[in-house]
Amino acid sequence: MPLARADAGHGSSSSGLHPLVWPLVVWAGLVFAFAPSLRDTAELLGIQPWSRATLVFPVLAYVAARAEGPANPSRWGWALVAVGIAIELLAIGSGLARAGRFGFVLAAIGVCRGAGWCSLSVALLLGFLLPLPHAVLELASPGLEDGLARAAALLTGAFGVAVVHGRAGLESGVMTLALAPHDGGLGLAVSFVGLAWFAWLGGTERNRARLVASVFVAGLAAGSLQLASLVMAAIVLARGGEDAPDSARAMLDRVPWILVWTSGIVLAWRTRRADQTGGRASIAVGASS
Repeated sequence: MPLARADAGHGSSSSGLHPLVWPLVVWAGLVFAFAPSLRDTAELLGIQPWSRATLVFPVLAYVAARAEGPANPSRWGWALVAVGIAIELLAIGSGLARAGRFGFVLAAIGVCRGAGWCSLSVALLLGFLLPLPHAVLELASPGLEDGLARAAALLTGAFGVAVVHGRAGLESGVMTLALAPHDGGLGLAVSFVGLAWFAWLGGTERNRARLVASVFVAGLAAGSLQLASLVMAAIVLARGGEDAPDSARAMLDRVPWILVWTSGIVLAWRTRRADQTGGRASIAVGASS
C-alpha cells in the first residue's frame, strides 16, 4: 500500500527486492490480474462522472496508513487475495466483468493486510473505492430523487425562480431537466460515510458512539448538499438559455465527486499536518485486526 512504509512489509526481505520495488510489483500484478474489470470501471468513470468520487479513497487510505505505521501481517489477507481473484475469474467466465470490481477491492484489502502495510480499519477505506452499483441506486429510485427535486422546486421560490417538479423531472417553462437515480444522493452519502470513517481513524479515540455520530452527520451533510445541488441546477435551468438543461445536467453529474474530492483533500491535509506537528494522538502503530 504506502510506498514509504513498504520497508515494514515482511514480504520484501524474503523476496530480495528493494523495499520500494516490492509494493510496485504487487500492485502491478494485481492490476494485471484484474485488468478486464478495471477497464470496465474506467469506462464507468467516464460515463458516470459522479462515480469518480470513489477515487479519493486510495489516497485517504495511503494518508491514514502513513499516520498509523505498519501493522502485524495477517495470513487471512493473502486468502482474501485468492478469493478476490476467484471472483474475477468467475466474473470473466460469466461475461460480467463489472462484477469483478468487488473481487479487486477484496484483493486490495487482502494485500494490505497480508503484507502488514496497515491495519484492517485503514484497509477497509479501500472498500469505498467500489462505485455504488446501478442496481442499488435503482432500489431507492425514483422516490429519493423525486422527493429531493420537489423540495428543490419549493426552495427555488425563495430566489424568485419558477421551477416545478413534474413527471419528467424539474420543469421551467418549456425546458425540462430529467432526473437520474444518482440524483437522489445515495452515492454521495456512501462517499461521505467513507470520509467520516477516515476522520474517525484520525481521532484521538476510536469508539462506536463517535463513529455512529460521524456517520449520521455525514448522511445529513450528503442529503443537504445534494438538495443544494438540485436547487442550483433548478436555478440554472430557469435562468439559462437553450443549453440550460445540459448545463444543469452537467452540474448534477459533477458536483458530487468535486464535493467528495474537496472534502477528502482537506481532511487528508489536516491529518498529515497534525501528524507532522504532533498535534493529535497518532493512530496506534502496529494495530492488528
